[in-house]
Amino acid sequence: MSGQRGASPVPSLLTALVVGPDAVHSRQSTPQIDLSADQTTLAAGDSVELSASTTINTTGSPWALEIFDQTTGALVGSCDQVSTCQVAVSVGAGAHAFVAYLAMPSPAIPVEGIRLKSTTLNVQGLAVTLAVSNPSVVGPGAAVTFTATASAEVSRIGYQINFVDGTTDQLLTYCSQGITCSTSLVEPDAATEQIVATLIGAPASLAPSPVQVKSDPATATWLNIGVTASAYSLHGGTTGVVATANADLTSTPWAIFIYRSPGQLIGGPCVAATCAVNLALPASGTPSFFAVIARLRSATKVPGSPLPAPSPVQAGPAKSDILVRSANVTPARLMWGVDSCAAFTQDAAGSTGLLPQVTAMLGTPDFWGRYLPTTGNCPAISTTEVAAARSHHMGILPIYNDYDCSAVSGAAAGAAYAAAAVQIAAGDLIPLGTGIAIDIEPPGDACPGAANVDVGFITGWYDGITGAGYVPIYYGNTTPGSEFGQAWCSAVGQRPAMAASSFLWTFEPDLLGNFAKGTAPAFAPNYPGCAGQYDAWQYRISDGSTPDVDHDEATNQLPLWYP
Repeated sequence: MSGQRGASPVPSLLTALVVGPDAVHSRQSTPQIDLSADQTTLAAGDSVELSASTTINTTGSPWALEIFDQTTGALVGSCDQVSTCQVAVSVGAGAHAFVAYLAMPSPAIPVEGIRLKSTTLNVQGLAVTLAVSNPSVVGPGAAVTFTATASAEVSRIGYQINFVDGTTDQLLTYCSQGITCSTSLVEPDAATEQIVATLIGAPASLAPSPVQVKSDPATATWLNIGVTASAYSLHGGTTGVVATANADLTSTPWAIFIYRSPGQLIGGPCVAATCAVNLALPASGTPSFFAVIARLRSATKVPGSPLPAPSPVQAGPAKSDILVRSANVTPARLMWGVDSCAAFTQDAAGSTGLLPQVTAMLGTPDFWGRYLPTTGNCPAISTTEVAAARSHHMGILPIYNDYDCSAVSGAAAGAAYAAAAVQIAAGDLIPLGTGIAIDIEPPGDACPGAANVDVGFITGWYDGITGAGYVPIYYGNTTPGSEFGQAWCSAVGQRPAMAASSFLWTFEPDLLGNFAKGTAPAFAPNYPGCAGQYDAWQYRISDGSTPDVDHDEATNQLPLWYP
């Protein structure tokens, strides 16, 4: 048929005989053993599938197919009476040379009794580790070195070592040759950097390699330290000074030292992230404190807090050993005071009225809250009271309350009340920079609309008071979830600067019991859960008791009027 013309004939024995019977026998019966893998480059710890096969029928023979890792000498697979042996092997870091044998079974690489041996199959297990210099916690401006070590010389396997920012995945630098690669980082200010080393096909600009591995992250910290000090009584008491670093110093050569300014060491060295010391302070003076992180040269480390008291001869670290220093902090001092609807004195000498009654029965107030305007219930503060406050060195907390206590919504209302308060304050010769409180009562029968206090009202008061050069103070309920608390948090969320330039005077929690200056509770106002200067607390509202005053505490940060 024409369709078969020119077609190659099917191979036959006759064709083979032309070549020669010896050649045919050799081609068909030469024993072979092959070793293959599903991959020859993989991440260390992953498994490779190895397959050994032979053309010899091993059924009934004493031979076994065995696969050895020549790099480690380990037997990784053994199969009897079969012509194919498959095994999954976990590969460690580095190069591995696998060989298959058809031989008498042996747990070690055979040296005799070998029937067949395969060619060597090379498999590369990729890994990279990352180390960071010790210490990895240093002062600003110091260098920290990161060193990556690959499982093989990267140029020989077509890879490169990359240093990557562990947070942003940004490539920082790389090495295209060698087993190790190092880089140093310097931060001028406090910071924490996390670095990862990766192995990736080189150059990185080409298609990504099928196998990529990365190290565990390594972290370096450039130190910073801050100090806080708790408020204490105006008449003396104990303050807690707390120094906090941005890293745990336990495993470093550094320690925290706390000082009373200008340079008195008040605690021994502390190797932790946070260290504290309590210090009794006298009534006079306004001490400040600071802390340093410095090299700890002493063999004795004091872990944790509180810090032990230093010995009289104990010296602090040398200036050359100091890595970082905090700013000075001056603790607030707690003052005790009252506020009242009635005037606290009726004459310039202060011989009658509430002031002598409060002083005799409760203690001498450090400040007194009084109303600026005259209302239907309460008289305005008088020049006689101002003179009495001056003679007693007592602060005055001015309060504005001449408005409908239900009308506390909208910027226009807040601004109008601020304008009225500023006019009275100027007439009373209250100096600029003094705080003026707006009285925001809780919702109730007297002020049902107080539930509508809003961001507009709060910002309206703020803008009007600050625009005139005074400081806004808000008297309200700072309990979480309260109407004023929610409005305040919304306001400072929209205008964060208000939190740092306003003050809050809360009437919650309102405590029950009989108090005096000497038995006043610890300062513990409610906080609504947002920023603000919560520096005054009316902890006991008068229920008509004698003397008829509300009890207050405030820190000396509150901008009172001192006539």
